[in-house]
Amino acid sequence: MHRLAIVVLLIAGAGTAQAAGLRCDGGLVDRGDLQIEVLDACGEPDFRDDWAAGSLPAGVVAPDVTQWTYNFGRSNLLYVLRFRNGRVIGIDNDGYGFDADRANADCGPTEIVPGMTKYRLLSACGSPAQRDSRVILRSSRQFRYGVAEQIRRETWIYNFGSRRLLREVILENGRVVRIDTDNRGFD
Repeated sequence: MHRLAIVVLLIAGAGTAQAAGLRCDGGLVDRGDLQIEVLDACGEPDFRDDWAAGSLPAGVVAPDVTQWTYNFGRSNLLYVLRFRNGRVIGIDNDGYGFDADRANADCGPTEIVPGMTKYRLLSACGSPAQRDSRVILRSSRQFRYGVAEQIRRETWIYNFGSRRLLREVILENGRVVRIDTDNRGFD
């Protein structure tokens, strides 16, 4: 197959670590590289998440963002690459990967935790019973003149059966930010 990630220079970040680059069997991937160059170096990602701009206020231009996840197995790091306009804008690692054959193994409500990536959530618990997605604008203090940051917010509902409460999972930009309980589930 494609790939074997080698340890790269890491810079500490919140929840994940930013990576200076990613080495795959086919070469080194870095910020600014084209998607086609990443495919050539690393092959197809294990997970693709496309964030369409959605409906925003008139005059607001929000580019599409794509996020690719590479899972190199449990003894290697899991990498998340973000693309805007077809170029790499960020490379993060998300801890160690996992064996694909262990995916969807006995997921329960306590398995879902804040900071979990969408790929890890889908691999652990499968698709939700219900999902909703929208793009919101959040005012950012880092920028002057009221510039807003584009956030993709998704609400996923998991049903763990009639003996447990439904779980409402809120994801922002591909990460779990909140887990709420709802009504009793059903069989």
